[in-house]
Amino acid sequence: MKTVNVGMVGLGYWGPNIFRNFIAQPSCRMLRASDLSENNIQKMRALYPAVDYSTEASSIFSDPAIELVLIATPTSTHYPLVTEALKAGKHVFVEKPMCASIAEAEVLIALAEEKGKRLFVDHTFAYAPAVTEMRRRFEAGELGGLLYFDSTRINLGIIQLDTNVLWDLAVHDLTILSQMKNLSDVTDVCCHGTAHYGKQIEVAHLHLTFKDGFMAHIHVSWLSPAKMRKTIVAGTDAMMIYDDIEPSEKLRVYDRGVVRGQEVPNPMLPTYRVGNVIIPALSTKETLSIAAADVLECVRNNNTPRVSGKDGLSILKILTAADRSMQENDTVHVA
Repeated sequence: MKTVNVGMVGLGYWGPNIFRNFIAQPSCRMLRASDLSENNIQKMRALYPAVDYSTEASSIFSDPAIELVLIATPTSTHYPLVTEALKAGKHVFVEKPMCASIAEAEVLIALAEEKGKRLFVDHTFAYAPAVTEMRRRFEAGELGGLLYFDSTRINLGIIQLDTNVLWDLAVHDLTILSQMKNLSDVTDVCCHGTAHYGKQIEVAHLHLTFKDGFMAHIHVSWLSPAKMRKTIVAGTDAMMIYDDIEPSEKLRVYDRGVVRGQEVPNPMLPTYRVGNVIIPALSTKETLSIAAADVLECVRNNNTPRVSGKDGLSILKILTAADRSMQENDTVHVA
């Protein structure tokens, strides 16, 4: 099997998870890793002593042997680091959100195309087995016409200083939504949020309207006493509930809904359909491991990424419109 020579920038909060899942892949040869913190480096060196560590990211970009660079650093640093990696002729996998602005994302996408390199974005939930199954059932027509999308992602902390709760958490819900709806079809964005302990929004409600009238609602919070990760996708023929906290039965498919048309005995009163509940068998493999394997396969065989820079840009456009909606206290028309 052809291996891919990999370098990692950022070994802080999320970086070790990315590092661990990539280095575990048979096709990954982790050559170098860097972090500004000597303490972070020492922790990783104790676990993976064969890797060459440095406090200088430039040591990774300048190494001609490295083909793929993994970047897990604060959002504000993504643009310069991804730019340097692409200019050095590397493929790049960057933690979400892709960068801090639409303009930066557009430059990075153009640069990747110019250099003939892949730009991957860590929208991990696109690889989650439950989300993959949701997408499969949607594409097979099992849900019928989509009615609405409602997602809740709340927990206590971690309150961040350089980004708000939407940019931190809602990225995941927008990723799940994008597996069934094209985010470029969003016409209106309405968002309300509050900041209690600093300048960053800690609790937010995001409402999206699509050009076909479909509506999506996302609730995110850093100030919840309990952790909740639940997504409802309702269709005319079936409905799904994805509970990521549930240890074994993460996805339930409900044969429930409202009966309409000729089948209704009394047109003035709705009739409800209550059928079976299906709990699909799902892979228990770690989602980030699935993502790592796919990214490496794309680099090895020049395949199309499941999550590209363009996908990252589509979510940035929604987040930017949501920020504007909160600032102006009004609905933002985006299409």
